[in-house]
Amino acid sequence: MPNWSDDEGRSYFGKIECKRCLQDFDYDKKTGEVPIHKCIGGELWTSAYVNGTHYYPVRVKESK
Repeated sequence: MPNWSDDEGRSYFGKIECKRCLQDFDYDKKTGEVPIHKCIGGELWTSAYVNGTHYYPVRVKESK
């Protein structure tokens, strides 16, 4: 099966892949990153530009 994502996580079909759970998403139009979603273990994750790496997985703290 071909790998549809390039080195920055963008696919040829305009999707972006979570590097943690490998699900494909439409990217967040405001940030250009993976949208907040329930990832492995049921926790909320997104992505960000971290230390020169695009689409680095970042855990989102749930507000109470």
